[in-house]
Amino acid sequence: QSEEAALSNGFFRVFTGMGSNRNFDNALYVRSLTGALETRALFGAPVTKTRDKGRVSLVIDALDDASGMDIILRTLALYNLRVTFFVNGEFVRRYPRELTEILRAGHNCASMFFTPVDLSAGGFVITPEFIKRGLARNEDEFYFATNRELNPLWHTPGYVSTPEIIKAGNEAGYRWVKGDIIPPDRVTLEQSISRKIPYLSASAMIENITASLQGGAVIPVAAGVSGGRRTDYLYEKLDVLISAILDGGYEIGPLE
Repeated sequence: QSEEAALSNGFFRVFTGMGSNRNFDNALYVRSLTGALETRALFGAPVTKTRDKGRVSLVIDALDDASGMDIILRTLALYNLRVTFFVNGEFVRRYPRELTEILRAGHNCASMFFTPVDLSAGGFVITPEFIKRGLARNEDEFYFATNRELNPLWHTPGYVSTPEIIKAGNEAGYRWVKGDIIPPDRVTLEQSISRKIPYLSASAMIENITASLQGGAVIPVAAGVSGGRRTDYLYEKLDVLISAILDGGYEIGPLE
């Protein structure tokens, strides 16, 4: 019950009050009235691990596919987590419903440049003006779609970076976000065969992530994979990844 109540027999008094055990609206306390005066909770707080190893920031990269968005949003809501979604202009234009759901759930959105281009490939003259223009176009696209501003954090697709790219972003007012542990969750079966790229299952990626955690990290998870197939997807096991991180003694929080 929610009302304060008490029962006494002259030796002990049992009463209700606020407690730390979230399984109950009220906590039951026993207070001794004779001898060693003390008060004890009848049902103590559940045992939890002390999390002091570091802070992990899960970020969601919404590049050019939103297949996993519903699963991702449900899982984050289940754990009551707020994270940062990195979006680009392609995603903003193609997935307005998913973008609305991201914002409605209370998550932040930051920039992943304007196009899903691989800046490590040839054919691009990556000048400061090119970077600034791409960031500005993405900013405008997001504002026109949502009437809100992007968080001034960014990274390129694939986290490709050079000192010049990072400097240009800084000059545009954006802070670069480095992916500390980048799982190969966008590697498709076709890419693995044609490019001889190692292919890992979602379970193997989770094992590698948890084994690599030391003092916290930024860990990106792709919201979907376009242009190929996988046997499974990391976003499908986002709950397993979150549980593994928490069980390892880490806190999960948003980018700061």
